[in-house]
Amino acid sequence: IIEVKSILSDTNNPYRLQSLRNSIISHHYKLVHKNHSNLCKTDFNFTNSFFNLLEDNFVERRDSSFYAEKLCKSKVQFDFIIKRDTGKTPTMWIEEKLANEIKKDLNNTAIPISKISEKYKFSSISSFSKFFSRVTGITPSNYRKENSNR
Repeated sequence: IIEVKSILSDTNNPYRLQSLRNSIISHHYKLVHKNHSNLCKTDFNFTNSFFNLLEDNFVERRDSSFYAEKLCKSKVQFDFIIKRDTGKTPTMWIEEKLANEIKKDLNNTAIPISKISEKYKFSSISSFSKFFSRVTGITPSNYRKENSNR
């Protein structure tokens, strides 16, 4: 009851109904399976809620704790569930989403790399380049060169 009141009273949370639904599903799941040895069932609603949030927030929010909080889980629980259900950590999903969107912009040679860096809220072109290189294995300028003919 306290958790329901807390979720519903958070008027700054546009996902409070989703959070409430996820909380109810989670509690139901725990009750139904409390004595069941196979607790690793996939919760597609929870995972889909993460991907919906990711779609809307990946530019501004790159920390998995943000998504965990929005979905009413601790960071440890959240990371575990997403890794269990998808085989990748939330951070991997966030970085992959960001890199894929950056690639789309890099394919448009009319957009300067500095503008792409700004669009995705990097503090500098250097940090942008380090991020992209770490995630994709190639620098933004080399990616652009290799993919400009496609």
